[in-house]
Amino acid sequence: MPSERITQRQQPPTNILATTYDGPEVRVDPAKITLELSVPDLREPSGSHSPDDHPASVATALLYDAVGAGALLRPPGIKLDCYADDSVDAPGFVLAAFPDAPEVRVGVTAGWREMAHLALTTDRDDEGTSAKDKWAIIRALDYMAREFNAMLGCPTDPVVVD
Repeated sequence: MPSERITQRQQPPTNILATTYDGPEVRVDPAKITLELSVPDLREPSGSHSPDDHPASVATALLYDAVGAGALLRPPGIKLDCYADDSVDAPGFVLAAFPDAPEVRVGVTAGWREMAHLALTTDRDDEGTSAKDKWAIIRALDYMAREFNAMLGCPTDPVVVD
């Protein structure tokens, strides 16, 4: 009698961690961009600029300063954070959103991201673009807002306030 092979199928997990958020999305208000805001610079050195030594730290400062100035509008009760990774090989950052309540110890992240998403780069930005250029800052904040909204399950278009 031939032996029958018994195939067992794995069942999907029954305990799935889910985050539910039904508040307003993260938005960008270009009218609130201040002179203190700047984006990281990854371009090759030239006479008009030099690349940042710690670009991920510049990205973290951009987030904190933009939220403080009201240029990046965070929803009430939600804290936004940016964790810098200024490693020499590949600088990057991790964005995180979590409730602004000390008793709640859960949040969401989209994982590690490359600096080129926020920074001035040789491929995309010309020689004369400043790290304080308003359109470069809007582009970087728009990227952050879309990432935060994706984490929170919010619509990601449009995020720039008129």
